[in-house]
Amino acid sequence: MCRHPPPSAGSTVMRAVRGEKSLGFAQQAHDLTMDDSDSDSVEIVESKSTPRPKKSRRRESKRSTSPLPKLSPTPKRRRQNYSPVDTNSVEKVSSALESKRSCKKPPPQAKRQASPKRQSRGPEMASRTKPTTATILVGEAETPFEVPNETIEKHQYLFNNLSYDDTRGPLIKTDALGAIEPASTFSHVVEYLLDGDYEPRLINRNGIPKLSGLAMASVDENAEILRHGLIYGIASEMHLEGLQELVRIKIQMLHPFSSHGLLLLVQIIFRLRPDGSVVDGLVREYLQGQMVDNYYALMAEEPTTLSRTLRNSAGLAKGVYMALAEDPENAGREGLDADD
Repeated sequence: MCRHPPPSAGSTVMRAVRGEKSLGFAQQAHDLTMDDSDSDSVEIVESKSTPRPKKSRRRESKRSTSPLPKLSPTPKRRRQNYSPVDTNSVEKVSSALESKRSCKKPPPQAKRQASPKRQSRGPEMASRTKPTTATILVGEAETPFEVPNETIEKHQYLFNNLSYDDTRGPLIKTDALGAIEPASTFSHVVEYLLDGDYEPRLINRNGIPKLSGLAMASVDENAEILRHGLIYGIASEMHLEGLQELVRIKIQMLHPFSSHGLLLLVQIIFRLRPDGSVVDGLVREYLQGQMVDNYYALMAEEPTTLSRTLRNSAGLAKGVYMALAEDPENAGREGLDADD
């Protein structure tokens, strides 16, 4: 009697043996089973009395005795061999990530440490320093005058005409300033901008205003009148009413004028365009009154200059002639002798 393989053999082979009932086929099936099975399976086929293997062993036998093509077992995941950790690299990466997260500014100490390097550059730092003065160009030769920036900011005319030159820095240059001759006259304007007065300075002696250091006998009256007239013209152009008032007071302190000196001063003032200020109106009114009071003396001493002066200023001529017509007996006789 042919021995059949135990139940643990492949089910497909057992069905083939029972269906055909042929020893040849059974022997072939047995041979196939013996070829594909392991040593444990052989022991199971030899004896029916062999104790039933454990459940886990039976399942393993079933898988091993199957006549179907065997699947390649899944390769076990091999354990990778990692290179030893470089602690220095870890510290560098962690510090870089930490600085990226924080994005904080450097501490004040770092700034203080870097500041001496910038200060040690010397000329480079000096070139970046903001200039403290502005240059005013005066006259045809563009004579420079330095004025502090804080003074420039106090006067609208200067501040409005302030520009910047790559070579000279803050600069003030206008057509009116370029027409001033002599340019040295502007030094008195700068003196006023800095100190509030100019030479000769106005002083108060026993309640009486006087000009310091000025003795009319030792100075050229015409030159002094011309200087004050030019300063007044600059002050009017620059809208420096404080300087205009100062010039008005000093002009009145030069009285009495010579005929030539009075006509010279009138020509300078009335050649200017009226600026609409109170001071300018007072100066024009004062000089017109002097023209009326000294009219006949002016006609006797400076007839040509008087005629040219009145012809060049229609408003002045109208005011003088109207005043003379209102009082023909007394007007215009100041400065004349009683016999005239």
